Amino acid sequence: MEKSIGEVRVRVVAITTKDDQVLVVTHSNATESWSCFPGGQLEHGETMEECLVRELQEELSLEIEVEKLIAVGIYEENDTTNLEMYFKCHPKNTELRINETHILDARYISTSSVEGHQVYPLELSSELGVLLSRDNHEVRNYGRFS
Repeated sequence: MEKSIGEVRVRVVAITTKDDQVLVVTHSNATESWSCFPGGQLEHGETMEECLVRELQEELSLEIEVEKLIAVGIYEENDTTNLEMYFKCHPKNTELRINETHILDARYISTSSVEGHQVYPLELSSELGVLLSRDNHEVRNYGRFS
């Protein structure tokens, strides 16, 4: 008997680079905090690029230019399957202003130090240099994030 996939949520994520740095946000809930790349849930009628532009504007007052899709992965949380699409982006403005209560911090950090900061998903963070390389023209499929 096949297991039902349950609810599916599509998220788009911005790997926003400035010089040799990448934008990382720290989120929190009632019990924990974690660092990841900013993004959000795709809404009905939006393109993935429109969603990224909207989410970063809403959450951080940041205007971005979306360059290209660089990675795809999924993870399960409760009964929801989360499909995540990662896009290489560039900021159009420099000021970050946190507009959401669940975001504790937002900052650019060195791309070489992302892995040491425990930025999720760890699989993507450990290969960030390769993913952002000018020579990389492939979309990396991570399958299931742990």
